[in-house]
Amino acid sequence: MKILKIILFSLAILLLIATLVVYLITRKKLKSENEILKEEIEKYVKIYTILTIVTGVLSLAAIIVNVIFKDREIIEKPNSIIGTAILDINPTIELKLDEYYVVNEMVALNEDPKEIVDPSLKGRELDEIIDFIRDRLAEEELIPYDDDLPIFLCTTGDINVFKIEEKVHGSFSNRDIRTLITSIDKINDKDINLAKEKNISVCKAAYINSIIEENNAIELDYLLESSVRNLHEAKEIGRYCDKGYFLDGDSCFKEIGREEPKAGKVCTEGYSEYNGKCYRDGHFSETEKETCYGDYTLKDGKCVRSESYKAEGVCEEGEYDSSSDKCHVKTYAGDATEYCMDSGRTLYEHKCLATKPTINGGCLGKDVVYKGKCVNKINDMVNSDWKCKKGKVIDPRDNIPEGGYKCYLESYVKPTSYKCNDEFTLNGKTCLYYEERRAEKERVCETGYTLTKDGRCLNLKDFKEMSDGLVCDRPNARMKDDVCIIYERVDAKYSK
Repeated sequence: MKILKIILFSLAILLLIATLVVYLITRKKLKSENEILKEEIEKYVKIYTILTIVTGVLSLAAIIVNVIFKDREIIEKPNSIIGTAILDINPTIELKLDEYYVVNEMVALNEDPKEIVDPSLKGRELDEIIDFIRDRLAEEELIPYDDDLPIFLCTTGDINVFKIEEKVHGSFSNRDIRTLITSIDKINDKDINLAKEKNISVCKAAYINSIIEENNAIELDYLLESSVRNLHEAKEIGRYCDKGYFLDGDSCFKEIGREEPKAGKVCTEGYSEYNGKCYRDGHFSETEKETCYGDYTLKDGKCVRSESYKAEGVCEEGEYDSSSDKCHVKTYAGDATEYCMDSGRTLYEHKCLATKPTINGGCLGKDVVYKGKCVNKINDMVNSDWKCKKGKVIDPRDNIPEGGYKCYLESYVKPTSYKCNDEFTLNGKTCLYYEERRAEKERVCETGYTLTKDGRCLNLKDFKEMSDGLVCDRPNARMKDDVCIIYERVDAKYSK
């Protein structure tokens, strides 16, 4: 095409010169008054007109050729590629682009995209290629009907990743396909090495490395097996699980068993049970507004939660009394003496019996002689008392201990220090617990749907009664392929 343009432009220039020469000759002859030259002048005028028309046509043709083949000529240059865009949609597709965002090459980076990638599309605009990928994903049923389509996106070279993100989002939005796009604008050797070692896309590798840099407590194996949404949670919110668990909402789940489902009441597809009825499922999206959920409060851009209680005193001796904030010390001062406060009674087996004089050495009725007196061991008795020469009896009880009560001297002293339970920090005499985590994006539901306390979007005006079906009645059990999978559930962890 370059040679053709040169030829056309050269001919146009030559004809332009020839036209100019004819014009000058004609102009000169017109100044002559010789009538003999009239026919010759008319001949030159015709030649001038023809040359002018041909020159104009060739010039226009050269311009058209230049416009039509300008972009194609750039594509044919071996060094026109300025970078690549990688779309990890599972499949993973690499697009090599030039400065005009024309796709020079479309490459599959794994086995999945055989039906998605078409190398014959070389030379098409990026917008057209993205539309093609979108439509093929839909044809192959690779777009979830009940959730966002997760996409990892990264670029190399001089390609603006956020411009690519805008194009991808716009293309899928035109077909009402909701996407969760995670863009990475920097790729380094560490990311490339991890991608090769773990056989993952370089986009996912870069994102995983960025998460670990922020929180090295998260295990690499967990991140490698995590979905795009869970990686997004770990990166943007700091919510993650230990290895072997998967994240769902604010909880982590791990399979611990399976069992056959039972007959029961269920909701049809697209509906979820809530307060005994089936309501249509919806989806929530995230706004730019920061918020906190649960018992956390937003403070200075962080979600914080605090608890406090009175610290427990530490005593070198004795026992700590929280009501007085003192150490209660008891010192043994001897055995207590048992006695009857009423002098008209006598002590008998830890009881005080009323005494009566004997009659002729005997007693009446059920009374018996005890120490020269008549006493009734069944009815007429009260409890005995105890006294100390020094100190006092501590905590007298109805059941007399073997050996009787003991006497103690009591004293109260200040604790030597204070202590708290695990996770709480001592602050003077108070135990404080303070937890801080990153703020979350505000969750909102689409129009007509309500965000419930358990984090679901439901249309409370569109409901059905539950119908007969198979159910899983065990706690934390979920149905999959007509089998109840039983999970262990724990709260998700949060990075700071």
